[in-house]
Amino acid sequence: MITITTLIFSLILPAMAQEDAEIVKVNGIGITKNQMVEKLIQRYAQTTIDDMVNELLLRQEIKARKIEPDAAELDKRVAAISAQFPTKDAFQDRLKQTGASEASLREEVGDQLALERLVIQDKKLSVTDKEVKEAFEKNKERLATPPSVHLRHIQVKTKKEADDILAQLKSGADFTQLAKERSVADSGKLAGGDYGFVPRGVLPPEIDKPVFAMKVGETKYLESRIGHHVLQVLAAKPAQPAELAKIKDSLRDRLLAEKIQASLPVLVKGLRAKADIKFTPPTKN
Repeated sequence: MITITTLIFSLILPAMAQEDAEIVKVNGIGITKNQMVEKLIQRYAQTTIDDMVNELLLRQEIKARKIEPDAAELDKRVAAISAQFPTKDAFQDRLKQTGASEASLREEVGDQLALERLVIQDKKLSVTDKEVKEAFEKNKERLATPPSVHLRHIQVKTKKEADDILAQLKSGADFTQLAKERSVADSGKLAGGDYGFVPRGVLPPEIDKPVFAMKVGETKYLESRIGHHVLQVLAAKPAQPAELAKIKDSLRDRLLAEKIQASLPVLVKGLRAKADIKFTPPTKN
């Protein structure tokens, strides 16, 4: 019987044998590119092939059932992703940085929605009002909205740079422009250092605690393990207790997503059981 690992070795090793290169030395002993590839194949070949087979089976099933993503939900989800960025330009810049576009993002989100509809349809999934209420009562404290601050941030390499920026700000310099020109953090280049509203607990602990001790309108220098920071708090929102009426829709979506996640392996197992999956042996030259 031909195993997946054996199959991949038989396809790749002849090409590997033609060219090899040392990529690292450890105490004078080299590790070659081919050795690295062999190790990757041994560790991940089975999982990778299984994932690819499962993905193809799901796509085939979606096509066979003529399932399409809901257009309104697609727009909603893409808008929610965009809303995570302080500006539209920041959103577009991040897409470019990852080699994506809004069109490719919509396609990816659409594929995810179609997959969700497949699982819901196949397993007849739904979430009742009773389930939503029970989940709310059980997680009421965790569902509360934590306090947040509207934060701006400039990160530099030295305290001297930070002191210079603080002096310029005191003299009336524009924070956004300084962030774009001098910050070494991505947030500076993307959005002029504007983080938008940041909930407590999201920032690194050595930054989170002093930030939430700042007053609205205050600008402060802070040193952390990753660099030197100029921080400015523009506004603050207090913690808000969870209200079922306000979060029931999002809570229902979350519970449904959990059911989808739990049901997906069962669906895949059924598709694999009835599928014709054959591993093609390599041809000899």
